[in-house]
Amino acid sequence: MLSLFCNSKPATSVCQRHCAVAVSLALAWLACTGCQWKAEPTAKLERQTASQNRSQPSEHAADRLPRKWVGQAETSDRPQTDVALESEYWSGVAMTAFERIGQLWVDNSFTSLDHYKGLVAENIEASQFRANLQTVLQQQNLQIQVDRSRHMLQSMDRTALLDAWQALFGDHSATSHKKVKFKIDAVQHAADALATDVRIRFDSYAPDGSHQQLNLRWDCGWHIQGNDVTLVRIQQFDLEVIRTHERPVWSDVTLSAVGGTAAFQQQLQYGLDHWLDRMEQGVEILTTGYQGIAVADVNNDGLEDVFVPQPGGVLSGLPNRLFLQNADGTVHDASAEYGVDWLNESHSGLFVDLDNDGDQDLIVATSFGLVFTENINGRQLKARLTKLTPEAPPMSLAAADYDLDGQLDIYVCCYSPRQSSQLLGRPIPYHDANNGGRNLLLRNLGNWSFQNVTIRSGLDQHNRRFSFAAVWEDFDNDGDPDLYVANDYGRNNLFVNDGGQFQDVAESFAVEDISAGMSVAVGDANADGWFDIYVSNMWSSAGNRIAYQKNFLGEQDASLQQQYQRHARGNSLFLNQLSSKQPFADASQMARVTMGRWAWSSQFADINNDGWDDLLVANGFVTQERKDDL
Repeated sequence: MLSLFCNSKPATSVCQRHCAVAVSLALAWLACTGCQWKAEPTAKLERQTASQNRSQPSEHAADRLPRKWVGQAETSDRPQTDVALESEYWSGVAMTAFERIGQLWVDNSFTSLDHYKGLVAENIEASQFRANLQTVLQQQNLQIQVDRSRHMLQSMDRTALLDAWQALFGDHSATSHKKVKFKIDAVQHAADALATDVRIRFDSYAPDGSHQQLNLRWDCGWHIQGNDVTLVRIQQFDLEVIRTHERPVWSDVTLSAVGGTAAFQQQLQYGLDHWLDRMEQGVEILTTGYQGIAVADVNNDGLEDVFVPQPGGVLSGLPNRLFLQNADGTVHDASAEYGVDWLNESHSGLFVDLDNDGDQDLIVATSFGLVFTENINGRQLKARLTKLTPEAPPMSLAAADYDLDGQLDIYVCCYSPRQSSQLLGRPIPYHDANNGGRNLLLRNLGNWSFQNVTIRSGLDQHNRRFSFAAVWEDFDNDGDPDLYVANDYGRNNLFVNDGGQFQDVAESFAVEDISAGMSVAVGDANADGWFDIYVSNMWSSAGNRIAYQKNFLGEQDASLQQQYQRHARGNSLFLNQLSSKQPFADASQMARVTMGRWAWSSQFADINNDGWDDLLVANGFVTQERKDDL
């Protein structure tokens, strides 16, 4: 799934183990008698300037709960061997109730009161649901409206509530399909009462191709009786309504463009679940899926082509694919013709002009090292150099002329050292690891010769982290490229370039972003002429529920708890304030772009051609049969 954040008004690139490891560690260390958690803004970029001082949702959801619930000891009849597990149990109970209610919404059951007995109290406290919508974006086929108000609670009976829900969810009689998803961000259990923060997404699709998406945040109260819960309070504190008319904003052309190739028909059209069900574990191809793609005009015909690096396995790997674009928008597979269909495990590819001859050469990061290929007049990619990386396998690549000598140099992210499994490396400590593989800076000497200058250039500072991605950009506007590195399991780096010598200033500039860094994108989000940073991490509803519990980590230092909470927070946007000699400002929550779901990579681009950088976030996870995942 992709999350799209439209920036409609100026403001002044792994690992399936993360979720299981994070939650397991949290549960193992949790021993609490009360619950407290943090509330995040929704994941749409609000139309506001960075200097606007509008009210934001409370930092902690407990601040919105009735005072009698906050800090109260839990007194459930259920065994309390672990309060985290107890709260997760009640989160599951509430989720089951939400799913039953959601199915009634999808079925347009707004007049059958009996269907809601046991789910919704006969008399309930609720706020208005659709009272103060304001249009923040209006284009030819796209409209976005928001209501950030926190409306007062009022008493209503079940009939009045269903009428309000029908006005909110059921006013699209011509729709051919509806669906609803829930995510519980926070839970607090006290005596016979339960409180939950929930995110709701409700989609309705019409036969004419139009689509309406509702994104809601509700603070809900439940009455517990036995092992069941009944909804007794709903206070809405966020609503977004997104409408597309007549045709969608995006059109999927995968089949028409790539569907005719044998590679697509035999392999690429199927998802991970398909292959996981069909491969023997002993010879299984790695299925982490972090390889990404590389795009360039390889054959100099004015059309962009695509290189797809492919994973390896125990015995062999899959052949890399090079798809050359035809004039009609379709592609043909030229992998063998161009000599890049080798079976070595490939992690990423990068097109750059390494020899300054005007065409795009290709570097591929493989499990044993880097393969440099020369573009021969757009007709062949000839291997010219293999550079082994004995300490750690290369994962991703970034190119820039760091020393301004006219030759593109290569920065190599290497993730975990070879003495541990590449995919199952053991970061120590988990939340702030400093035992990863060393990254490399390779200086281009010309004539297909590269020199390792990592230490000499100063880039060996804080260079034992689990690096996934890096980006070059002139963050301080002094004419040479600086370097930001996104690291898994902890802190990131910002290396400022001073005449070819680097200094890591991430801590002093407040951009370490301790989290699970997957990728980094650079753009000018507030149009002030200085480059800003957006880091893709991983937002976790389970992590937010657990890490914000009152006694999370027991007697551990409070700063350690905050670091774990940061891991669950999601993506980060840092606005560059160096023009005023100040560090970067963390605008993630103000800009409402933290919740990019299980994010892998992101990109700034002016999606709607209004002159402002928007954000596109690629995300997803292998959930198999789970139906409650967004």
